[in-house]
Amino acid sequence: MREHTGRSIAIALIATTSYVLWAAVIVVVMWLSLTIYAIVKWIGEPAHHASPLTVLLIMVGTITVFLLLSTVAIYALGKPMRYSKRTRLEAEQLALAFADDD
Repeated sequence: MREHTGRSIAIALIATTSYVLWAAVIVVVMWLSLTIYAIVKWIGEPAHHASPLTVLLIMVGTITVFLLLSTVAIYALGKPMRYSKRTRLEAEQLALAFADDD
């Protein structure tokens, strides 16, 4: 049963790498997002304070996108490891055909 060892190791590496890089990615993306928000706020309405809801949505959006991309990468890499329903049905029919030959 060592047929999917390479893919399993690749999935583990993707998960490990994404969680190790998670902190750095969040810091960089949050800094860039808040800088862009501050510049737009300065151009538009400099007298008003920054909206806490906007800052919260930027943070939630950043984390959601990062986790979604990690999940899609792991799903795409692990998809060939799952057996399809058609393959199982063909194997069952083949097994029944051999059992009837006796």
